[in-house]
Amino acid sequence: MDNSKFWNEPNLGPTNVRRQHYVPQVLLRAFAVDGKVRVVDLEIKGKEYKTSTANIAVEKNFYDINLADIRVSTEDWLAQLEGDAALVIKKLVDDPDSIISLTVGEEFCGERSTSTMIPRDDLRPTHRKIDHEAPAY
Repeated sequence: MDNSKFWNEPNLGPTNVRRQHYVPQVLLRAFAVDGKVRVVDLEIKGKEYKTSTANIAVEKNFYDINLADIRVSTEDWLAQLEGDAALVIKKLVDDPDSIISLTVGEEFCGERSTSTMIPRDDLRPTHRKIDHEAPAY
């Protein structure tokens, strides 16, 4: 049985997206020159290179958790938020001083679009608990 069709959660849902960015590409693009960003490897002294935004700050199944036999993710929900935030990010890139005039809605869009690995790593024990305790459908 395909349980995914019964899923009804606004910010978690089945997804086919595998490569998931923990820094939104819309934000990375603001720092790109000719479609590339400079990457500095902090673990290897002196190592740096340029690459496209598609290849950095990305991890396979980053936002996914397993509930019973369904793999669900916040990826699609975050993609919607990032789309909403794109105009706010552009506004800030074009005029950094505009930060003082952002509306509450713009502030929310900007904040929600800049998720990082730190909160996700903090949630790993919760994900494991959910994976083991989720009821079967």
